[in-house]
Amino acid sequence: MNKINESIEVRKDAGEILILLFETLNKENKILNFKEILKITRWSENKINETIKFLLHTKMIDENYNFKAMGMIIVAKENMFKGVFIIEYNPTKKFKFSWELE
Repeated sequence: MNKINESIEVRKDAGEILILLFETLNKENKILNFKEILKITRWSENKINETIKFLLHTKMIDENYNFKAMGMIIVAKENMFKGVFIIEYNPTKKFKFSWELE
């Protein structure tokens, strides 16, 4: 059985990926795939794999990167989002992704 990495770094990265998936779905009515996430973030495949494993384990998304109920709930609740992902997210404000700051 594969152990899930729940480090602070992976949790923050997973939060960013969840925001990316959410905002893309809302703005473009599109579900990103692994290759699109890789291209947008410019992260390593391993880093993205770790974040996706965490999101699957916590039941935020399914294997096709569709949102599950928990993912939709947590994105809408700032205090819950910060509790899980350590980063702040307010869906009504522009989020600065780490890959945009590089």
